[in-house]
Amino acid sequence: QCFYFRLLLVNYTGSLSFQDICKVDGNQHPTYKDACFALGLLEDDNQWECMLAEAALNCTAKQNRLLFAIVLATCFPARIETLWDNHKDSMTDDILYHHRTRCNDLTIAFSDAMYNEALIAIEDLCITIANLPLSHFDMLSPNRSESDIFNKDMNRELHY
Repeated sequence: QCFYFRLLLVNYTGSLSFQDICKVDGNQHPTYKDACFALGLLEDDNQWECMLAEAALNCTAKQNRLLFAIVLATCFPARIETLWDNHKDSMTDDILYHHRTRCNDLTIAFSDAMYNEALIAIEDLCITIANLPLSHFDMLSPNRSESDIFNKDMNRELHY
């Protein structure tokens, strides 16, 4: 938030209070980052949206995760959570397939545990590429213990 605050202070004059800094054209924005977007100080993530949408059609989930990690580590998209939310299914397809085949149940749908597994893989890639965890990119870090518990429960059920 310090970066966005500084960006507003340098480019937006006339603010009398901290609340005024987040006010753009009479609209109060909840964060400094949102105010920067409203002022046009930040680029949108349209190129990353298009790239990930195209990759979803042509690449495997593992390749999509690698591409997402590269974008995070080197391109600094503005709305990382939105990118994740819009493309998490294409980055988790292989995990869903793996769970469906292990359970022999084609009705299994995407779950938070599957998304967590994908985030673990993405965080591992970010650490490999830039030596930075997802928390550095303003994303929630995946719950690694939840993944272990999920796998143990799944294995126990499959070997009953």
